[in-house]
Amino acid sequence: MTVNRIARENLGYTAEELKDMTPLDITPDLNRQSFLDLIAPLAAGKQEQMTYCTVHRRRDGSTYPVENHLQLIEYTGEKVSMALAIDIIKRRAMEVELAKKAATLRAIMESARDAIVMIDGQGNVIFWNPAAEQLFGYSREEIMGKDLHAV
Repeated sequence: MTVNRIARENLGYTAEELKDMTPLDITPDLNRQSFLDLIAPLAAGKQEQMTYCTVHRRRDGSTYPVENHLQLIEYTGEKVSMALAIDIIKRRAMEVELAKKAATLRAIMESARDAIVMIDGQGNVIFWNPAAEQLFGYSREEIMGKDLHAV
């Protein structure tokens, strides 16, 4: 029915072109049946809204990841879907960078010769490196999740 200006610019289609299109025209990883299966809980009234990740295809053929928030609403007496599509290119890049940094930190902590112990706000062990095993005599399996002060 209508698509906002930002979405039109991102996709590269005019409002007139988009009026003749369905979500499947811009979502290459879904076919009619997979889309119907995906939205079945929404269509059956079991959910008021749903969120799913997919990719959108621009007019030029390029694709980008999106997080779709979909909701059925009543409009002029009929049920229509309202979608909020969030471009998550930057989020995905940050997730990859964060995973790399976490892996580096994990490798440093695992190979450190000093005992490294982390506890949460309740005093429960949430990290225990091999040097802590040697120093304190408890294996990681024995100590993880336990109150450090009660051991």
